Amino acid sequence: MRVVVTANTAELIRKLQAYPAAFAQFMREQVRTETRNGIKDAIALTPPGTRLSDKRRGEGTITSDVLAVFTPVQIKGYRTITKVFGKKLAKPVKVKTKELHVDVEGLYQARLKRKAGAGRHRVSRGRKQAYYADEKKLKRMTKRRQSGVGRLAAGWLAAAKEVEASVPVWIAKRSASQGNVKTDQTRSSYYITAINNVRYANRAGMPRILERVAKLREGKLRRRLPKALEKTLQKVAL
Repeated sequence: MRVVVTANTAELIRKLQAYPAAFAQFMREQVRTETRNGIKDAIALTPPGTRLSDKRRGEGTITSDVLAVFTPVQIKGYRTITKVFGKKLAKPVKVKTKELHVDVEGLYQARLKRKAGAGRHRVSRGRKQAYYADEKKLKRMTKRRQSGVGRLAAGWLAAAKEVEASVPVWIAKRSASQGNVKTDQTRSSYYITAINNVRYANRAGMPRILERVAKLREGKLRRRLPKALEKTLQKVAL
């Protein structure tokens, strides 16, 4: 009796050919996953944090810093003189006055730079004598600066949208114009470049934040990648 065995390699070839495509898809998915997780980590590590309580804490810090430099006063534009050389005047005299510290923004910014240069956690006025300033002007400056809480984290919003990363609502409400994202895909590579264009990002410590993110992601990727790759290979197993 004759036994005939026919080897059909079509299925084997088909599965072998599927490996490169499956691996390329796997790498694209990993790049997007890691970018997504990295963006979320960067936002979480950016002061003041991601919770609403963190936002309020950041706003409170700004108020405390402003009051550490200035003492709010009501500016009337005049002062009333009731005595001259110790003698009481029959009729009080009103004399026009000038605001001493007109540029509160410039003075406050100078104290912030001094704080950063000295490596301090809190700002100070740098002298014993208080800086008296118009309380209305201080409130406007404080409110304007508080509106910037979350702006540094919002520099990642463009990238977050691209990779569908979840972002806290109060940060997501901010403009995404302070950031950018670029993707580059070829047959053999896939890149996502996230860019934070907030002008003070470097000064605010973003390079150190990204170093922490890189170390954090590296450890998690080492633990996650083998299982993810094994799962992919099982789909095209011979």
